[in-house]
Amino acid sequence: MSKEDIFPKKWDNALPAGFKDEVETFSEDQLKASIVKSNKAISIAEKDMDEDEELAAAKEELKRLAEPFKEAIKSANAQARYCVFLLNQRGNV
Repeated sequence: MSKEDIFPKKWDNALPAGFKDEVETFSEDQLKASIVKSNKAISIAEKDMDEDEELAAAKEELKRLAEPFKEAIKSANAQARYCVFLLNQRGNV
């Protein structure tokens, strides 16, 4: 059995109860209609999420709180990369 014959577990766990049994009997047109319905639900949820002021405020707060950590990581990464650059310049790597 190839990977293409196995539905990914992370998506399988997210399916509502009974969904697989229900759609197993769908025609090709019904499957396509279900895809359209699911994509509409995704669009609505993403739009609602984008418009949620409380969520936007929480994201901004998270960004503010994480900034010092991200800067420290960025600086340490740049330092390590510069040291590797110097070693390369000297023919030591």
